[in-house]
Amino acid sequence: MYVIDIPPETKEAPPDAGKEQIPQEEPDVPDTKEPVPEPPVELGPEPPKEPEPPCENGQSEACQSERPGLCGPGVRTCTDNQWGPCVSLQQPSPELCDGLDNDCDGKVDNIEGTSQQLFKECYPSATRGCTTAAGTYRCQGLCRAGKQLCTQGQWGSCQQPIRPTEEICNDGLDNDCDGEIDETCECALGENQPCWPGDALQCPDGKPCNGICKRGIQGCTSERKWGVCVGATLSQPEVCNGKDDDCDGLIDNQKSSPKPLEQACYSGPANTRNVGECKDGVQRCINGTWDACTGDTLPTVEKFCGNASPKDFNCDGIPNNFKELGKPCTDPTRKGICRPGTWKCVNDAIACAANETPRKEECNNLDDDCDGTIDEALIRECPYSGPPGTQNVGICKAAKQSCSQGVWGQCSGEVIPQQETCNYVDDNCNGTLDEFVPLQQVGKATIYTQSGSQSHMYLSATNTGYVLGWSDGQSQNVTLALTKADGTRQAPNIPVTKGNEFGNIHGLTFTGTDIVVTWDSDKDEIAGDAHILKLDANGKRLIGPNIMAKGGRMVNPQVTTGPGFLGVLWSDYIKNQLQIQTLDTNLKPIGTTPHSFPLSTRNSPYPGLSFSGDRLATVWTTSQNKLKIAVVDKNNKKLGESEIPNAGTNPANATIAGDKTGFLVVWSDLSNGKLLGQRIDRNAKPVGQPLTIAAQGARTPIMKATSYGGLIAWIQRQNGQNGVSIAWVDNKGTLLAKPSWFAVSNIVDYLALAWRDTAQGRGRGAIAWMDRFNVIRLAPLGCQLVAP
Repeated sequence: MYVIDIPPETKEAPPDAGKEQIPQEEPDVPDTKEPVPEPPVELGPEPPKEPEPPCENGQSEACQSERPGLCGPGVRTCTDNQWGPCVSLQQPSPELCDGLDNDCDGKVDNIEGTSQQLFKECYPSATRGCTTAAGTYRCQGLCRAGKQLCTQGQWGSCQQPIRPTEEICNDGLDNDCDGEIDETCECALGENQPCWPGDALQCPDGKPCNGICKRGIQGCTSERKWGVCVGATLSQPEVCNGKDDDCDGLIDNQKSSPKPLEQACYSGPANTRNVGECKDGVQRCINGTWDACTGDTLPTVEKFCGNASPKDFNCDGIPNNFKELGKPCTDPTRKGICRPGTWKCVNDAIACAANETPRKEECNNLDDDCDGTIDEALIRECPYSGPPGTQNVGICKAAKQSCSQGVWGQCSGEVIPQQETCNYVDDNCNGTLDEFVPLQQVGKATIYTQSGSQSHMYLSATNTGYVLGWSDGQSQNVTLALTKADGTRQAPNIPVTKGNEFGNIHGLTFTGTDIVVTWDSDKDEIAGDAHILKLDANGKRLIGPNIMAKGGRMVNPQVTTGPGFLGVLWSDYIKNQLQIQTLDTNLKPIGTTPHSFPLSTRNSPYPGLSFSGDRLATVWTTSQNKLKIAVVDKNNKKLGESEIPNAGTNPANATIAGDKTGFLVVWSDLSNGKLLGQRIDRNAKPVGQPLTIAAQGARTPIMKATSYGGLIAWIQRQNGQNGVSIAWVDNKGTLLAKPSWFAVSNIVDYLALAWRDTAQGRGRGAIAWMDRFNVIRLAPLGCQLVAP
């Protein structure tokens, strides 16, 4: 048998390694011995086995990490049959005094980041000076917290705390840690201070002492206590010397009272003091001196006779011993001519009966009325030289003269009527302020519309300002604006008509409480109605709009305010009639039907309308260039109708204003530019001759009635400038002052005027105008004030 050995350097076994080897045949040898068993067959080395893994997945075991302290012990876990890293079971924590390395820095009981021994602040409990909150001590004064060291995991005793000690004076330190410095020391050696041993009210802290009192001085003793107060001036009983002796803050006053010192006194004969009816009086200390004795009862004559009384009035010790009956006397309680008298016994009483009784004071250098004053307040009016009816009106008054030493003096102070000026005074003594003074535009005009298609503008005065109305020629809507007294806008515009209602305004009035406006709906001059609307003073609708006239073509409706009712008119374009009507305050007709006046043309543009008392008048032009006027009563009954003579070649734009006795009509003659006028009575009859108010260049006048006539404005060009003239006229149409004139920027097409008389006798007015670009402006009217 062969055993095949693999050389050591052979790295791989032969291909048949490990397989059974077949022996070769050998030659026969004679078997002379016992048979020997066959040795076992030797095989080659076994193939290598796979190594066993160190762990099984998911298996865990304790381990020691490389981190020091409490962070060393850990655990590792088998993953993919391999042990993972050792993970600490505990993370670093703040170091404690426990003999362990809590923060895992390799040091035990140390301050983090250092090798210093761990310590904490401490302070003895129940000891003043330091308090703790969340382990932190807060100390007062010199007190400080100590330290406790951590040794072998245990806190040691509190080392070196600074505890309170007894307060030391004048070292500037809080030794006893109570929050106060040197509090037990009243003073310092060598220190002095003012002092006061008396009543604190006499020398209040921080203030000077009262009266004669003065503070003393006290020094600091060796015990640091204040010594005795020396050198103080204390209070004394109050005496009448002009000083505050008792130091109560008052001079020469009674104790515990602000009243002055008083003492008993007597000014009569010494032997009569406190005898009979004579008694002491009182005198008071004033400015350090006793004043006169008052209230003492002095000897008088005996008051009774015939043993009527036991009283001794003359203080001689004997009552009723009067011996002067029938003799002259003087009563000191009476004055003037009433003082002298005669002693008489009247009803058992002695009396100094007056020889004279009071009478009316005369200019005689005597006290006639016995009031103690001679010829007092004796003033009389001198004869007045001014016109009758003007005395004591406005500034006018009679002269006066005064009595002096029994003689009347010169007359002085008379004021007679003067020329009226703008000074808020009635200079001409007619009961009205600043009337007839030329008016001007006051301040800057307020613009109410921009360039557009506005037309038909009207203005009326309210209680607080004005109401302005106009029409938009394009939309044909009517708009109102409320203004303040200075002409500026008071509130947003008030639409009267809206949308497709259409309206051309022709009338606007203020009744004293409400606003009434009229317009027509004559769109495109084809057909329309006459409308009326009542609003309150703030523009809120009250009644309407109502239709006054409808059917056909009703145009140019106007309205004016009468005594408790309204007057309206309109033109019936189809029937060629001017119709006039009165309405109550609820816009209801008063008469049964309106009164109609025939027109010679289909339309009289803008007829005038005004009241004289309860009579309503209207004025209009005819196609023959005539001017006519008619008057109706409250029930629309015609009282008169006439043609105004000498109205000119081409009268136009007639305006009318009424008063108590009739009407004044003003118009322009377009042929020559004159402004003419005519007085009309209450039955429509002309009175007197026609008037010429302006000689040339006048057009489109407008007039408002005033308490003394009328205020007229008209368009007039002057010195090449566009402008407006304003003039006062009396109720006869006579100019009361030269017309004023002011320029405007563009040619004026329409004017509107408003005036309101006031209770003070001075009126208030405004004017509005529309220029050729249809811009509407409004400005208050006033005069140039003259200093008094």
